[in-house]
Amino acid sequence: MITNLPEDQWSDIAVLSEYKNQHKVERNFYMLKHPIISDGIFLKNPSRVESFGYITILALLVAAFLQHRVRTNLAKEDRPLRLALQQRTTDKPTSVAILKELNDVSIWHFVTPEGHILLRGFNGDLSLEAVRLINLAGYDPEICIKPIDT
Repeated sequence: MITNLPEDQWSDIAVLSEYKNQHKVERNFYMLKHPIISDGIFLKNPSRVESFGYITILALLVAAFLQHRVRTNLAKEDRPLRLALQQRTTDKPTSVAILKELNDVSIWHFVTPEGHILLRGFNGDLSLEAVRLINLAGYDPEICIKPIDT
């Protein structure tokens, strides 16, 4: 096996195992290769291209963290997550599936002319699974509707 990893620190089995786990990383990068992302960007300034690259990698990191957090908390429970849009249950939801499930969750708020938030809430009723998904991500749905203390 050919590798640039130090032979004294990596056995053949460890190198092979590392190689076989690459698909987990590569799977997340398919989002970057989507035509909407890759074809629809018209940045000419090199610093803007670089900035866009950093922002997309940061977004992938956040999505991977969200997936990890939901899967870790879901493993502690005895029932799988019901994905309404895909009409299936799973104990290992992907970040894409999680974000699709939460895509229609929107928050509205009313602000006075002075800038004070009068009222915040969800736009429509949240399903029990959406609330569960927010909880599995490690958040209380109340953070979305309580006014921010300034």
